[in-house]
Amino acid sequence: MLSHSLALHDKVTFLLEIHLNSLKEKEAFGEALNGNRLVSAPYQLDFLCDKDSEFVWKKKFMKLEAAQFRSAVKKDYYFQMYYDDLLIWGFIGKVNQEGKEPSECKYCLFKHIHFDIGYKDCVIEINVRVDPNILVNLTEDQAVEVKFLYTAKWKETNIQFEKRMDKYSQYLGIHWFFSYKPRKIPPLPWYPGAIPQMAMAGFLPFIEVYYMFASVWGHKIFTIYSILFIIFIILLIVTAFITVALTYFQLAAEDHEWWWRYVDYG
Repeated sequence: MLSHSLALHDKVTFLLEIHLNSLKEKEAFGEALNGNRLVSAPYQLDFLCDKDSEFVWKKKFMKLEAAQFRSAVKKDYYFQMYYDDLLIWGFIGKVNQEGKEPSECKYCLFKHIHFDIGYKDCVIEINVRVDPNILVNLTEDQAVEVKFLYTAKWKETNIQFEKRMDKYSQYLGIHWFFSYKPRKIPPLPWYPGAIPQMAMAGFLPFIEVYYMFASVWGHKIFTIYSILFIIFIILLIVTAFITVALTYFQLAAEDHEWWWRYVDYG
């Protein structure tokens, strides 16, 4: 199944209507944190089944919708899809500069997608491209009707299944290089320090502990031990909440020495 990621299209909410029968895919934890929303796309790519200019969907964009798509094209929005765990992406449109003035720009939406799929005994690779000659002009502030098409071509390849992911290694290497690029650690104010936060972490639990100690060894004696047990549970809950809250504050302040501090809080 070809799954279409709409994570980069959140501002263009009506893209969710791309197929009335689209089903939301179950999100992994990392995808949920990134804000990705996967749905089933309307492209039917059956194994070894070529398709030529297959009709997908017909939609009349009203003025507001056309303006939203025009803004997305201007900002270089792109689609991202997965087919058999293989990632593909492409721009949703292009801007033609017909003069020196910004008013002379022409905003065009691609409406014909080509899928080139390499196979051996199974799917090995997939590439996507758009037809630059089949466009929809969104320049004018008016409603426009769009008919979306797609083409699928299957071709046998000599690439082994074990090497099907090699083409993504360069992209992933660059990604992990930027992610781990060193940068200067910002200085922290005094209140996220160890001593102030340990004092804050111990203030509320101290009230509960004092209440328990005064009840057991003080001038008051509990006759119902269940009440003492409930207070102990409340103490654990308060301590856990304070530890989580102060750890979050450290992470928000980009404190790289947070990992053992939560033990001190507890």
